Amino acid sequence: MPRTKATRTRGQADIGRCFPPLSSAAASTPKMAAPPRVSDAQDEPCTCRDMQDLRQLLLTVKDDLQTDLRAGIDGLRADLGALGARTVALEQRANEAQAAQDATQAEVAALRDRYESLQDTVEDLDNRSRRSNLHLREIPESIVDLRDFLHRYFRLLLPEIPEEELLLDRAHRALRPRHAETEPPRDVVILCHYYTTKEAIFRAVRNTTPAMEGVTPHFYNDLAPSTLQKRRTLKPLTDLLRQHGIRYRWGFPFCLLIPHNGAFLTLRTPLDGPGILETLGIPVPPDFLDWPDRDMRGAGVGHPEDRGGGAGGEHPRVKSLALPAALRP
Repeated sequence: MPRTKATRTRGQADIGRCFPPLSSAAASTPKMAAPPRVSDAQDEPCTCRDMQDLRQLLLTVKDDLQTDLRAGIDGLRADLGALGARTVALEQRANEAQAAQDATQAEVAALRDRYESLQDTVEDLDNRSRRSNLHLREIPESIVDLRDFLHRYFRLLLPEIPEEELLLDRAHRALRPRHAETEPPRDVVILCHYYTTKEAIFRAVRNTTPAMEGVTPHFYNDLAPSTLQKRRTLKPLTDLLRQHGIRYRWGFPFCLLIPHNGAFLTLRTPLDGPGILETLGIPVPPDFLDWPDRDMRGAGVGHPEDRGGGAGGEHPRVKSLALPAALRP
């Protein structure tokens, strides 16, 4: 049967549904290019010209999309490149900062070691400059003429010593304000002209400390404040040693010497305490590592007048350090 003009194919019907005809208002709009018109399938069949126009439109849209995508991708690539360069720069700066920090830490550690070594040297020199000094306590403030009192007391203590060896270069009270009447009297510091005289006095008071006019002086070594603070720091350890009947002595530069198997165990900081206690066979108390000022770094504070407890606090009292001759400092 011959095909009439009004007969529609399946493809033409689909195109008609997808691309309806433009309205007359849209077609008459000025300054706008009218898109390729697809003929109404009910009026005219889709011609090759319409298909070419549609293909050209799709190609134009494709080119526009590709151009936009290419521009966006190029911008994103540029941003990623800049971000990568900044990341590399930041990583390089972080590596340089880490290297500088490591060098600074190493330099600080070296300077700290040098500082501690110099501090030990100065402390040792300070103690050596005090070797001929004596520190006396419990001498009432009512005694004004210290030289006369001390001369008579030393004559009582050492009756056989020659008169010329009892020469004192200095004898004075501690350089601070006078205490109230209810407080202990100020300490007395004396400088013996001869070191042998000071040693003779110490040997004598190790055996007995006589009283004169109701006064019984207490004799101590004159030590640097930093040494006193370090001894005070080690008081928990020295108390433990005394409880177990273990004798010890102080060394210079500052250290604690403990005789063991014909040699000396040397302790310089409280951190060495647990190992030495284990070597001596002494159980380490649970709270031994909790006592304060364990590192003793910068232990330069303190005052010779500080009153503590025994060898770990103030100047060690001579009677409490009555060691054998081989262990005497």
